Amino acid sequence: MKCLTARLQNWCQKYDALSPCQKGFTPFDGVLEHNFVLQRRIEKARSSRSHLCIAFLDVSNAFGSLPHSAIRDCLAALGVGDTFLRLVMDAYSSCSTTILTNDTSTDPVMINCGVKQGCPLSGLLFNRAIQGDAPDHRILAFADDLVLLADSQDHLQESINLVLDLLQRISLRLNPAKCKTLHICAGVPAGVKNTSFCVQGIPIPAMNNYDSTRFLGKPVGFNACPDYTNINHMCELGMNIMCSALAPWQRIDALKAFFFPATQFAMRTGQFKKTEWKQVDRMLRKELKTTLSIPDGAANEYLYGHRKHGCIGIPIASEESDLNLMDTAFKLLTSKDEFVQQLGAQIQCAADSASAISRRTLGCRSRRLHQWRH
Repeated sequence: MKCLTARLQNWCQKYDALSPCQKGFTPFDGVLEHNFVLQRRIEKARSSRSHLCIAFLDVSNAFGSLPHSAIRDCLAALGVGDTFLRLVMDAYSSCSTTILTNDTSTDPVMINCGVKQGCPLSGLLFNRAIQGDAPDHRILAFADDLVLLADSQDHLQESINLVLDLLQRISLRLNPAKCKTLHICAGVPAGVKNTSFCVQGIPIPAMNNYDSTRFLGKPVGFNACPDYTNINHMCELGMNIMCSALAPWQRIDALKAFFFPATQFAMRTGQFKKTEWKQVDRMLRKELKTTLSIPDGAANEYLYGHRKHGCIGIPIASEESDLNLMDTAFKLLTSKDEFVQQLGAQIQCAADSASAISRRTLGCRSRRLHQWRH
């Protein structure tokens, strides 16, 4: 299946068979890029006091409900050839499962829908099957995680109806109870309007000024507050490791192997400020010195220095957060998606201009102060 996946992926890239709005199971860093684009749209709506309507859509059992006929139809429409089509469909034809009990088993149950879990080809097949034939609507998609963007209430409702129609063609459906909408309205001050949007007449829950929802693991909203439950959980993980019955060297190894990797996503997506990561460092530093039986006033360099110099080599969370943000910025500026790359470049230019203005202002103040003193 890996060979078929590589071949289909190359085919899709060569002939632009996948929408650039779909970032799931693709070479893009889709989680970063989609969250970046969405955050920029919200910030732009706030600063320009313009309308922005957003719908976070939930597809019910998306991977398990996709009909095999939809897989066949999407591959045939791609023009992958009869041989490739036959190889893929052989993996889905006449599939069945049997439920075993202590002393008997059921008759074979035919499986007529759903992509195979764990198969490397499943993601690409799902992406292409749900893509539809409406390239003009604005959407951020990561497999079945869908976010619609519109400049007005009517346009967003039209987009919801369009997506619903496309999904129904392949026997998928939206779950309105798990969907969310956010309407940022123009005016002074900018705020959230309680606008009603529907899926087949069923209202979708609307977010207010201080509500947030998670999109690809990051809280999103008009005034989205950091999810401190997340960082508290990470701190609890670190404390559990450091207060466990493991040997001191095992605790330190476990901290490096489990705690710091668990913080990386929150760092890359900028969910917490550097000051909050410094609090994490202070908490761990105390426990590390207790574990190593060294005084509280001992030099911190012993904890954070490189192991080749005889130190412990513990990462500094506040510095790691800076490094991860730099990595995120580099990936956005070098993205294969030209739109994301241009959006990142605009922010860089704005930041450079602000920095230059700040330097000129400070320079003028310094000269005036010098003249006043002399």
